[in-house]
Amino acid sequence: MMNYELLKQIQIEHLVDIGEIERGKEVNQRGDLQRPGDNRYSSHFKSICSLIKMYWTTCLVLENIALEGSTYSQCGDAVFSFKLLMSFDFAFILHIMKNVMGITDMFCQALQQKSQDILNDMHLVTTTKTLIKKLRDDDFN
Repeated sequence: MMNYELLKQIQIEHLVDIGEIERGKEVNQRGDLQRPGDNRYSSHFKSICSLIKMYWTTCLVLENIALEGSTYSQCGDAVFSFKLLMSFDFAFILHIMKNVMGITDMFCQALQQKSQDILNDMHLVTTTKTLIKKLRDDDFN
């Protein structure tokens, strides 16, 4: 089995090569999963994007805990979570949720504003419905 640090380094080099992260001072400082807020749908969108970005690192951490966890319970939870994360269903639903939450993100942010612009909100409702219908009709045939 490869060392966790070596795998992390390989993943980071790959992400730099494909342009997902940048090299340089004070870039990519946030290297953890985004925590969702209590009721903020846009924070759920950020959490999903964060998990996609950190997917392989998360898998490596879970695998490391499964192999070297301090308790049987911790190891068992890590194995269960790792298997779920590696399943096709999880990855498929994660990407569908990213698409749907991405479409609704701007609308949710507008509705959370203290001062409401009804005309803009109605336009966002129409746009959101159109984009979701397009996603359903075109992207999943």
